[in-house]
Parts: sequence; C-alpha cells; structure tokens
Amino acid sequence: MINEKSKVKILELWKARELGISYPPASDEQIEDFEDVCRAMPEDYKWFLLNCGGGIIGSEWVDSIDELHSTHTKFDEECSIENGWTIGKCFIIGWDGSGSPIAIDPEGKIIIEWEADGEVYQLASSLEEWLLNGLVPSNG
Repeated sequence: MINEKSKVKILELWKARELGISYPPASDEQIEDFEDVCRAMPEDYKWFLLNCGGGIIGSEWVDSIDELHSTHTKFDEECSIENGWTIGKCFIIGWDGSGSPIAIDPEGKIIIEWEADGEVYQLASSLEEWLLNGLVPSNG
C-alpha cells in the first residue's frame, strides 16, 4: 500500500505538472462500474485513479478509468491467441508506445511484457515506487 507521506508527495508532484498530460480523476461510481463489469482493481491503483486520474508517468501513458474497459477487453482477447500475452493474471494499467502492456502483477510489482521479445521486465517494485520515480518535479 502507498504510505501517507508518499501519497502527499505524489499529489504534490501531480498537481505541479503541465496541462494536457493528465486525465481527470475517476469517481467512486466509475470505479464500481468498472469492477462490476471487468475485475477488481488493486487498491493502490484505485487510489491513483480517484486522486490523479491517469496520464503520463515517466515516458508512458497510464490509462484513465474511461480507457480501462477497452484495455482489459483487448488484453484478454490477446492473451487467448497463439503467442499472445503471458501475464494474464496481472492488472493492466496501460500500454507503452510499442503496444506492450504495462501491468501490476499479483505481488504489486509494475511490469511490462515487451512486445519485441516477449520477455517480462520489472519497471518498479510497486506502484508507489513507479509513481515517485516517474513524476519528476517541474523546472518551471
């Protein structure tokens, strides 16, 4: 779980970002609707969507609540095809620029299954770490 000190820092960094690189925060109703239709959401990601909404983290876009349903539908379909994705038990939070899924694994690590070689790489040991490393303070 993201600790309270980190939540304050993440929100401070998020609010200081330039316009146009973030989605609006999700509502409780949107989260509930997604979970009713698709699957339960990791608590840390739920906090992130409710407070930040999604957008650029480091060099990647993280889905907003509005994109999650189509992301999970696409991912589930691609897991079921021959040579499809192998990280099916993970919670997908977005795609990198080459179409590789970025996910939270069952242990809470942020991973990517790279489309180019099919290997799974760890981006961070937790969403908290990934957010703190990917949200750099503005120079402005």
